[in-house]
Amino acid sequence: MNIEFCQFSRLFADLKTINSCLSFSSCAHHIALAFPFQGLCEQTVSVLQLMEAEGIEPNLVMLNLLINAFSTAGRHVEALAVFQHIKDSGMSPDVVTYTTLMKAFMRVKRYEKVSEIYSEMERAGCTPDRKAREMLHDASVTMDQMGYY
Repeated sequence: MNIEFCQFSRLFADLKTINSCLSFSSCAHHIALAFPFQGLCEQTVSVLQLMEAEGIEPNLVMLNLLINAFSTAGRHVEALAVFQHIKDSGMSPDVVTYTTLMKAFMRVKRYEKVSEIYSEMERAGCTPDRKAREMLHDASVTMDQMGYY
């Protein structure tokens, strides 16, 4: 039995004592939402896997938070893998999904990828928000200054 499962089981037991009406699904959602804010990428993945094993599908909000956790940790490859999982699962990425993924690539100075993600967002019919437009602008300016064009 892995450590994440043990931690999750203890958290679930503690939460059940506080609120006896709390279901596994509700508890898993709360824990899956809390871990990314603490930068606990692996633990978040473990909880999401446990949820899937119980037949509970993670929603877009949880997966966006996981992308953000990987982004914050500088793990853009994993952030991109979660993005691909969202699409493969038949979910439609929203503006938060795209901008969070753009942020992951900004953090690791992969500015050309920011432009690609922005273009994909537009092709998918998702309207870019101010934050997405600003990141595209910042990436373009930086690439221009570095002589990418």
